[in-house]
Amino acid sequence: MKSVAAVALMALLYVPVGLYLLSRHEPRLTRSLSHDAMDQVPRPITLLGLGAGQRTVAEIPIWRVGAGDLSDATALEFLAATYGQSLTLDEATLYIGSCVFRAPSPSVITDGAAIRLVRGGPCADTASTTARLSLRAWGDGPLALWTWEMPRDGTPEHGGLTLTSPETVTTYNSILRGRVERPLSGRMPRRLSVVNWWWSGSLISPFVVLAISIGAGLVGAWLLSRATMGPGVGLVALSVSLMWAVMIPPLQGADEPDHLLSVAELAGRPDITAAMPAYARQVHFERVRFHTDERFVVADTTSPHPVAWTGDIHSERMDSRSPLAAFLWRALGRTGPDDNPAALLFTMRLSNALLFALVAGLAAVVLPRAWLLVGIAIMPTLPYFATMLSDWAYVAHWSMVVGTSLLVLSRGGAQAAWAGVGLGVGCALLWSTSMAALPLLPLLGAVVIGRLVMPDDAPRRWMFWVGMGAGLVLASIWMHDLLQVGYQRYDADGRASFAALLTMVNETARLLADYPWMAALVAGAGCVLDLVCAPVRRWVGRQHVSWMAVRGVVLALAAAVVVQALWSLVGTLPQLDLLTATPLALTDYVRHAVLTLLTSVRLTGFDHLTFVSLWGGFGWLDALLPQPILVAVVTLLLSSVLAMAHAAVTGRERTQQAWLLVFTAGALLSAVTYATAAGLMHRNLHGRYLLPLAVPVTIVIGAWLGSAVEQGREWRQWALASVLVLLHGMSLWWVVARYV
Repeated sequence: MKSVAAVALMALLYVPVGLYLLSRHEPRLTRSLSHDAMDQVPRPITLLGLGAGQRTVAEIPIWRVGAGDLSDATALEFLAATYGQSLTLDEATLYIGSCVFRAPSPSVITDGAAIRLVRGGPCADTASTTARLSLRAWGDGPLALWTWEMPRDGTPEHGGLTLTSPETVTTYNSILRGRVERPLSGRMPRRLSVVNWWWSGSLISPFVVLAISIGAGLVGAWLLSRATMGPGVGLVALSVSLMWAVMIPPLQGADEPDHLLSVAELAGRPDITAAMPAYARQVHFERVRFHTDERFVVADTTSPHPVAWTGDIHSERMDSRSPLAAFLWRALGRTGPDDNPAALLFTMRLSNALLFALVAGLAAVVLPRAWLLVGIAIMPTLPYFATMLSDWAYVAHWSMVVGTSLLVLSRGGAQAAWAGVGLGVGCALLWSTSMAALPLLPLLGAVVIGRLVMPDDAPRRWMFWVGMGAGLVLASIWMHDLLQVGYQRYDADGRASFAALLTMVNETARLLADYPWMAALVAGAGCVLDLVCAPVRRWVGRQHVSWMAVRGVVLALAAAVVVQALWSLVGTLPQLDLLTATPLALTDYVRHAVLTLLTSVRLTGFDHLTFVSLWGGFGWLDALLPQPILVAVVTLLLSSVLAMAHAAVTGRERTQQAWLLVFTAGALLSAVTYATAAGLMHRNLHGRYLLPLAVPVTIVIGAWLGSAVEQGREWRQWALASVLVLLHGMSLWWVVARYV
């Protein structure tokens, strides 16, 4: 019975997104009036200048640039601006050819509102070059329409309806921004057909991958119900990651076009590089990216978008940015047929999904109980980050290795000696993958100090130091080329503080490259220090006051987290602002960033840059999870904190509490390091950059909830499992609904 219930519970992961994908498209097609070019200048054009309570009537001439026909359009929308005021639009009518579009009723217009005009009946807009917009309104402020300042170069993507007279001497046309709605005829296909179109030409059908995903999840749930933890966790992780691999549209993963070009360059695939612009047009990359009101419909399968991409899309210097990712991409990039970016991209995503499942499964094997890995399941974005084509996928994987090693270390006993191997190898993998992992050094330093003074007389303590030393030796091997040439970034040019930071990092790296034997000394030095500190550990273990102090500090930390979460409902907490051309003083920025990070656990008023982008941001950050899902995540984190406080009150798991304080001190220093690096680079402290720190911290915190639930009544386990499954199912549905 328990196995059947577990399989049924796992099925909830697929129900929300499954029902949505099996539904049919609406019988209409909505598109932008013009190409929304993010690299052009947006500008509002004032049409009516209203004073307080004034009523005004105006006739606005409009011209057409390029080809176009609105004969079959059923509705138009213009994007309005009112400069912070509001007004009532009594009438609005657009005349173009024999077509007449009218506002169906008076409406209140505010900033960012859409003025909707509906066609009165059948008409013929035979590519008329002129039109007029009749307006009657009254209110307290002006009315403007948003436009793009498009170059007058005759290219199709710069055409549309314009407020700029042809006689005006200017190099730009003010092209109106808005939407046009057209009907679709026939029986509408199911949304799932769009997903199939995304990956047409891939080596494996997306339907086959979805079938494998569902089968893996159901079998994994069955194994977990029978206490087969490693394979069970691995199969469930595989199921979730495969769903993300299929459901995120091609190239819509963060910086995925850059990374696919990088794979092609590393693997010597000029065929992929040459085919990329056509592929980007085929999958409407530019139309959908950053445009939250754009969706994929079946009509897109036969009509490529006219623009491949705008902005800076380029291959990265992966050899000097991520040597480990470069090695893996060079090997995997040689798979797949020629001239087929879809097949290569899908293969890369599937390989990341398999690696994610392998790491999660091994973590469950290493830990004594699978419930200790609840922290991995609390992060709805983790499977996404771990699956997309990016070096950040490997950062997510190796961060799980580090987090699991910290858990093993905190549990004490003979297994803690092996935690050094996981920490050493995990950090070596991280540093070989991304510069973003370097701020973990303070956390690692705190762990080393804690290991020296924490009461623990388990056998084979020397294994911890051997593992740490082996990790550093591996890092020096895997990072050899990187240690020689140093990290290089395109955006370092012209930023003195950024260049200075890179120089400092690279000089330290070259020191390790010149003297690799220094890494091997860590093992011997650690063993010696461990012996020297043995009396200190025995003395600390005998101090009853020290354990009371640990309990007090843990309770104080838990109380602070709960109080700040409740305070967010009635007060305000720090928000990290976007950096401007005039940066703050470094100390001010660091203080503000760290305070924002320390108060991240809120029930409302979430910080966009750090919390939302990490816990609820997918792709290009235009598919953000809604507040109810973020509140569910915070509730799980608060539950973990309360479980930690309960353990402190009851006096259980004293060693884990002491290690928690060590990890907290190290994590705080690492957070300061992240903020300092961001300030020197003058880069916004994006949540993605915090993955190497956030994943281990979440794993450690979530373990308290997992341990408490496992030791409680069985219904609590089922309740938590239900919440976690629905959390991922609803997150997946939300993101898929953004794109399809």
